[in-house]
Amino acid sequence: MPGSVYRINTNRVKRGKTTKAEVVNAICVLKNAVDCFLNSVHVMYLDACHEADKWVILLCCFMDSNHSVQPIGFSLCQAETKTDWEQFLLALDAAGMKKVTDLVVYSDRNDALVNSVRLVFPSCEWVPCAVHLQRNVQLLWEESYGRLSMKNEENVVVFNKFMEMFKKACLSTEKRECEKWLREMKRLEEAKCGYHFCWQYLTVRSYAFRPSMPNCSYIAICGLTAGIRSAVASTIAQLNCQIASAAP
Repeated sequence: MPGSVYRINTNRVKRGKTTKAEVVNAICVLKNAVDCFLNSVHVMYLDACHEADKWVILLCCFMDSNHSVQPIGFSLCQAETKTDWEQFLLALDAAGMKKVTDLVVYSDRNDALVNSVRLVFPSCEWVPCAVHLQRNVQLLWEESYGRLSMKNEENVVVFNKFMEMFKKACLSTEKRECEKWLREMKRLEEAKCGYHFCWQYLTVRSYAFRPSMPNCSYIAICGLTAGIRSAVASTIAQLNCQIASAAP
């Protein structure tokens, strides 16, 4: 499709007496997907998939108005490096992402990815992935307080309560609401476990990105939800205005 970006980057490698082209990465960004994204809520998801054959697939997708996940593009590369992420994001930019002035990028905390986002989309709001944080918390919880199993049922109950509060903090749209649930998480962990290792991990991680990214939510984990709710509310308001103006 015209406007789509297709790139294959190679290096010349000499093996014996023969020189061959070795693929470094292959990038594909679909223009029709970018156009669909431009007409949707401007929240972009980035992640990487590490394959068994040691290739890495960098992915970019978004959620359309039907709540379906749609791909925008991918890059097949040899490693998840800053150069690979930067080249992929530049391809997204060239395909039309530069038109977005209210872009939100949602990803894990991979340094190469985050630094590339800061370089290519300096005015965007970056939001760390709450799911990745949740997985890390579960591992830390088991290291600190024992395995989560039926043999340790009370530990499972406390952990589930802690994560329910974490989800409510993620869904908060105001600073004070999020802080309330973070305080409840600390209180629960200290009362039941005697320490607050997991609460400390989450709060430190939630603020860790702040010095390096100028346009971030106060509490990173609630930024995405706030942006979506704001966009939905704005769309509903516009529809209501159109209905009112069309009424006899």
